[in-house]
Amino acid sequence: MSKSNKRYLYGLDISLKCTGVSVYDLDLKEFVFVGSFNTEKIYATKENKGLNLQAVKLNKLQAWMREIIVEYPPIAVSIERMFSRFKNETQAIAKATGVVQVLFWDKPQVMFPPKSVKLAIIRGNASKELVKEEILKRYPDLIMNNEDESDAVAVAITFLIDASLIEWKKPVVATKKKVAKKKEPTKK
Repeated sequence: MSKSNKRYLYGLDISLKCTGVSVYDLDLKEFVFVGSFNTEKIYATKENKGLNLQAVKLNKLQAWMREIIVEYPPIAVSIERMFSRFKNETQAIAKATGVVQVLFWDKPQVMFPPKSVKLAIIRGNASKELVKEEILKRYPDLIMNNEDESDAVAVAITFLIDASLIEWKKPVVATKKKVAKKKEPTKK
């Protein structure tokens, strides 16, 4: 089967600092690409003097993504939805998200909040490390070099679970039992 006939699902953890990408082959039922693009070491140079450095980073990000799209043409895209924390960081993530979404303008795009991704894999308040450990139990040969890559894999798995394309049984996780405190009588 040629790559143009293949069916690929993307999982994306978008950021201007480091964007994680996973590509899942829907026919082989396996991840065929996991990687990330880090823009933190892109500095002002003679070539980009006078240009907006953030725009230079966005351009390099989209160029990197285009290469992956050519190699693995997607039929659907799952994206970890951005969250707001700090004004400047939120604006940068929003710009990167917009650039990446434009690359997939003609493909279905599903956005999942980070808590929903964790909930689909294990539980809503799970740490990123615990989510990664659970993924590696199911995909032991998968190499994820950073949190951005494991987040990209997790969001792809969330799409697969949500669309009933894979069976995923969450592990039974022991939780701390809340011990009821004895109420002290109030003094009048």
